[in-house]
Amino acid sequence: MRGAPEAGRGLTFATNYIIILTNVITNEREEVVLEPAIIEEILGGVEPLGAGLDSDLGLVELGRRGLAKDSLERLAAFLGVSMHRISGLLPITWRTVQRHPPGRRFGQAVTEHILQMAVVAATGHRVFGEREKFLKWMDLPSEALAGASPMSLLDSRFGMGMVLDELARIAHGVPS
Repeated sequence: MRGAPEAGRGLTFATNYIIILTNVITNEREEVVLEPAIIEEILGGVEPLGAGLDSDLGLVELGRRGLAKDSLERLAAFLGVSMHRISGLLPITWRTVQRHPPGRRFGQAVTEHILQMAVVAATGHRVFGEREKFLKWMDLPSEALAGASPMSLLDSRFGMGMVLDELARIAHGVPS
């Protein structure tokens, strides 16, 4: 991960990108908001999550506790995609998502994948400043991503890492 000191050494996935964002996104009139707070908002707030996300540790705890289907629906709405499309990015089938009871929480692997997609969404919204601009970028093929659209890479941890790296380059103003 470019730009993150000691990246990958004892830091969580989200922490590395919070470090990048706090280093590259500055606004003299406004303090940088920590990524977990933006993620909390994207996933529906404190009530559906069961607790507030005030740190990376909150993300770890939420990953262990699991997310309900409502949070996935809110992420899909934020990304402007259908539940069918977002389920194609998860390590479970569309049919499993359809049958998933509203109050029941997804397992840790699915929850962490959803959380990582929310990190991408929060980072992209922060970098572009407007949800609409970010969503447009997500669906465009990118030379930096070997011609793939960023959205198409969200089915893989490595793909999400590539998208986050590209967002960091955009935030830095580095051409790719």
